[in-house]
Amino acid sequence: MGSALGVLLGFAAFSIVVSATGDNFLTWGWRLPFLATVVLFGLAVYMRLRITESPVMIEAAKNNDRPAKLPFTIIFTQYAKPVALAAGVFAGPFMIQSLLGTFFINYGVTEFGLTRSFLLNASIIGVAFSFVGIPIGGLLADRFGRRRVLAVGVTLATLNLAVLGLLFTGATAVGVIVSYSLVYIFHSLCLAPIGALYSELFPTAVRYTGVGMSYQFSSLIGGGLGPVAASLLIASGLGLGSVFAMLAFSCLVAGYCIYRLPRTDNIDLRDAGQLG
Repeated sequence: MGSALGVLLGFAAFSIVVSATGDNFLTWGWRLPFLATVVLFGLAVYMRLRITESPVMIEAAKNNDRPAKLPFTIIFTQYAKPVALAAGVFAGPFMIQSLLGTFFINYGVTEFGLTRSFLLNASIIGVAFSFVGIPIGGLLADRFGRRRVLAVGVTLATLNLAVLGLLFTGATAVGVIVSYSLVYIFHSLCLAPIGALYSELFPTAVRYTGVGMSYQFSSLIGGGLGPVAASLLIASGLGLGSVFAMLAFSCLVAGYCIYRLPRTDNIDLRDAGQLG
């Protein structure tokens, strides 16, 4: 839920700033939301310091169960494959989220004459549905398994994102908002089980490092390179279809990585990571 809340606050902040600064948004107004994150950073540090460790971590600390080497070294020597697969699983969902928040907004404004405020508000409405989709996704993941729910979520979100692109060409406001909402609902099916899945791939001694590296690699590939690649494809004259082809490829990669990952449903975290 924290990820959805962060995205929602980000869109809301930019929507307010766009309305308040008008034509000055691209010159200096865009800096204001980033400056405001200083407050959120302090809040995040405070909350992290107040959160207790998990029972398995407390138990490991009591037993002085420390790794013989640096966790970073252990991950690269023994768990490189799980990290690579885990990064591949979520790179696609990260790409969907980043394209929605950056590329598609800019593309809708420059190519189809939609207003930036409208697309930001459509994003806010869409993200709000994540607060319903994430709990439902969690329940489905517990019932049918993490991998199945992830596979369905990334596929449906990618397909609906293609529908959103087509809607831009002759869309009604309602159509765009509904499509945004559906993308975020399906994307919620990816967000819901990913934390549990990542945690179940690594043993307690290196879990934090393994989860962090998996998440950041997927963020770098999907969230960082995705919008850059999309902009380069459009600039080269390949059209919007090439962007959807890239998304489809990321969906296939995610599907392959999901297939290669072991089933971890209902595993005891004390036994996690026995796949190095």
